[in-house]
Amino acid sequence: MKKLTAGLTYANVVSTLCLFLLLGGGAAFAATQLPKNSVGAKQIRKGAVTQAKISKGAQAALRGQTGEPGPRGETGLPGEAGLRGPVGPTEGQSLGENMIGAPELSFSKTVTTATSGKLYAFAHFDQAEVSCSAPGPVEVALFVNGVLVPGTTWGMGSEIFKSIDFAGVTTASVPAGVQKLEWGAQCLGASVVQGMLPGFYGFGAVVLG
Repeated sequence: MKKLTAGLTYANVVSTLCLFLLLGGGAAFAATQLPKNSVGAKQIRKGAVTQAKISKGAQAALRGQTGEPGPRGETGLPGEAGLRGPVGPTEGQSLGENMIGAPELSFSKTVTTATSGKLYAFAHFDQAEVSCSAPGPVEVALFVNGVLVPGTTWGMGSEIFKSIDFAGVTTASVPAGVQKLEWGAQCLGASVVQGMLPGFYGFGAVVLG
């Protein structure tokens, strides 16, 4: 032991320490500060580089551009049909009794229907007047093509202004085409109709299913 310590000098110790740093410390330095372009594919362990460990720019570059939309799929089958609602009314009736016989005089207009069927006919006369050969009661009603519309007869006095509304459904179907709507009147008793003044008026009709 004395021989070993006797041979140690300051220079020997420094030389030995420098050699240790070169061999040991130098290797550690090389492991923490790698030269540029010194790591390749062989030095990277498989699976060591994940998407989370690379930059956002690199992640975006890996995604690529969005492709064009694909073709539209086939149209689906139609849904089931809903329930059909109840059938609506096909007839109506206004107040009044039915006039007996044809009118002595009438005032008419025409309407054109596109389909055949029973006709819901209506009319309004504001301040209408019927003149008879002698004062007395008068019956007025609505007619379609010369046929009385049931339930549209009204009573009034001769030479007395009266506002009248008519509405009713024909007994039979009418063909498509031109329909004649009439306001007809007859004087009761021995007198006859001499004139009719409709005042302000309007006619209308709807074909029922």
